[in-house]
Amino acid sequence: MVGGALGLLSGWVFAGRSGELIPQLDAGDFALNMTLDPGSSLAESIQLTRQAQRILKRKFPDVLQIVGKIGTSQIPTDPLSLEDSDQIIILKDRTVSVLAHLPDTGPDAARVATLLPGQYVSARIITGRTPQRTLSEGAIVPGGEVSYAYYQVKADAKGSTYHRFSLRPGATDQGQVAVRLLDKLTDTTRLVVKGAYFLDAERSKGEGE
Repeated sequence: MVGGALGLLSGWVFAGRSGELIPQLDAGDFALNMTLDPGSSLAESIQLTRQAQRILKRKFPDVLQIVGKIGTSQIPTDPLSLEDSDQIIILKDRTVSVLAHLPDTGPDAARVATLLPGQYVSARIITGRTPQRTLSEGAIVPGGEVSYAYYQVKADAKGSTYHRFSLRPGATDQGQVAVRLLDKLTDTTRLVVKGAYFLDAERSKGEGE
């Protein structure tokens, strides 16, 4: 009686577990299909599949795990021959935890310190560092392929004197523009960081007169 009950129980367990033991793909993972020459044996398929998995792991450090499937499973929803194999390539977790510190002072501290459902904090993560000359958008006067900016020559009781210099603008990020200077300037040059349009308008008035 006990043996019959165990037999029924084991049959129910294995019936419930039938199917393909293939992990679910997450965003960023890959599915790779390999096809061998017709007539290849199961041993050849296994050997070449393992060889391909070793190459992928050696060439791509971000690969965490590779799960392969050869042929047709018990439930032929995706029938494959012995010459075909599916490779599920699972990548390492590349997410980064970011600690956001919300303001806890000021008149809006109570309102800002607690996020409501649906609100989120935006963060910027710098993964590399490349030195780059930049100027604020307000310091540049666009002029087609060549743009312009100003630097201070002298300042006294009568006012200030400025000179214009040429540059080529690049990418813009958060109000800062990457620039390549076309005129040679020293590191101690006092650059105008805003109000370049005003200076350029005054310069144009002087040329018109």
